[in-house]
Formats: sequence, C-alpha cells, structure tokens
Amino acid sequence: MVFKKNMKKKLLPTILFILLMLIFSSCKNKNVTTKSFKEFKPSQMELNVKEYRVEVNPDNDIKRDEAVIDFENALKDSLVGWANNKFILVGNDNLAKLVIDETSINLISKNKRKGLKSLLSFSEERRYQITTKLYLNFYRSNKILKRISINASLDFYLHDNLSIANRKTLVHNKINELLKSLDTSMEIQLIKNMNN
Repeated sequence: MVFKKNMKKKLLPTILFILLMLIFSSCKNKNVTTKSFKEFKPSQMELNVKEYRVEVNPDNDIKRDEAVIDFENALKDSLVGWANNKFILVGNDNLAKLVIDETSINLISKNKRKGLKSLLSFSEERRYQITTKLYLNFYRSNKILKRISINASLDFYLHDNLSIANRKTLVHNKINELLKSLDTSMEIQLIKNMNN
C-alpha cells in the first residue's frame, strides 16, 4: 500500500513532465508557403479602330456567400485586365466597345460525405460554375456595324479541407483557364468576321 502511494507521488509528476515535453516539442513555427500562380498574357490582335473602350455591366444584387463575391470580383478584374491588354489600335476612325455583360460564379451542387470517408479526407465538396458573357461592338457614327458575342463557362470543385490560400490559387487558375478559352474563341470570331 505504501509502495503504491510512493509510486503515484513519483511517477505521476514524471509522466506529466514527459507529456508536457512532447506537447511543447511538437509545437513549433511552420512557415506556410503558397503556390504562386502565373498571370495569363493574351496574344495581342490589331483592331482597325481609333478608339477602344471596356465597359462592365453591374451585377444584380443577389445575396451570395462572401467568398463567392470575392471570387467574382477577381473574375471581373481578370477580365478587364485581359480586355485592356488584348487589342492594339491601328485605325483612324470607328469605335470598338467590349461589354462584359455577365460574370458570375454559381454554386451548382453540394456533396457531403458520410462515415469514415469524411474523416479520412474532405467531408464536403462544392461544385461551382463560372460563366461569362462578352460582346464586342463596332461602331461608326454611333451606329453598330458588327456585334461579336462570346459566352464561356467552366465548372470546378472546391473541397472544404483546402486552405484559403490554396482555394484562391485554385480559383485563380480556373479563371486563367477560362481566359485562355475566351482568348482563343475571340480570335476565331474576329478572324471569321474579318473574312465576311
């Protein structure tokens, strides 16, 4: 009996000391590095116009998640940057106006995992769709000569176990992927309309 009491008095502090040392030794600074993303640089095309403008139509006020609103703002900024760097003006008259009519990122579906799978990996997967609608209008003395319409959409998945930085990187890469497809379809449409 006395042996057990002495053992508890000496062994309990020793065990607590070892546990505390394990806890404190496992906590240390960890530098978080984020993957950098490359900006998409469009191939430039010549437009036979004197003036070129980019207009963004305002969105409808729909209540959405704050993260989605941030992603939509990044999408608009990327589209405006792409539109401003895409064309070189070489003409002496006429006006070209690129209208960014719709930019949206919509939640399509939400899948929740149940059971052991949710413990081992992610527990929720969200499917989003990025959609854009653009119009390139050519004017001569305030009358529309030609109108080129381009629509694009892209689906992607976000898991709930992604960090904020990785989530932003993933969304930015998907926006760049969308810009590449817009860029190629814009070139195809312009070449097709120039030949007509």
